Amino acid sequence: MTEKKSKSIKFKSTKGVDFSVNLPKNFKKVKLPFFQKWVEALESGKYRQSRNQLCTIVNKKLTYCCLGVLSKIQDRLQKHPDLRMESYCEGTLDRSNPCYDAISNDGRLPRLVSVAIKDAAYFKDTVYSLIDCNDVLGLSFKDIAKVIHTVYKK
Repeated sequence: MTEKKSKSIKFKSTKGVDFSVNLPKNFKKVKLPFFQKWVEALESGKYRQSRNQLCTIVNKKLTYCCLGVLSKIQDRLQKHPDLRMESYCEGTLDRSNPCYDAISNDGRLPRLVSVAIKDAAYFKDTVYSLIDCNDVLGLSFKDIAKVIHTVYKK
């Protein structure tokens, strides 16, 4: 009998770089609250992308990380009193978020699931959370939506 191996699903990023979502054997998609609304928002082109904060101002315009988009569609972003902008002090979700059980505070992918960018003939970097897909790998919102489609379900 042959043992089922892990599965690697390959994509071409919007920037033309290859990346893959690596799933363990017998992986089953995880139910994610706000799945459809979040994916639609990420794919919409309506949100400007940034790093390291749920939401911040860049060149006088609001920008978001992928978890910031989730917080925005959930109407959970709060005005920061000192900076006069929409922002949490931290760039992560809090425990009261309905998605917290599925993705924790940093968009953590399920156990043994990873995302890797391939540059030339070697893997440049491998990450284990959506926040790192955004901040470390620099995947676009449309690419992060592909990861969410691969790993999660409604």
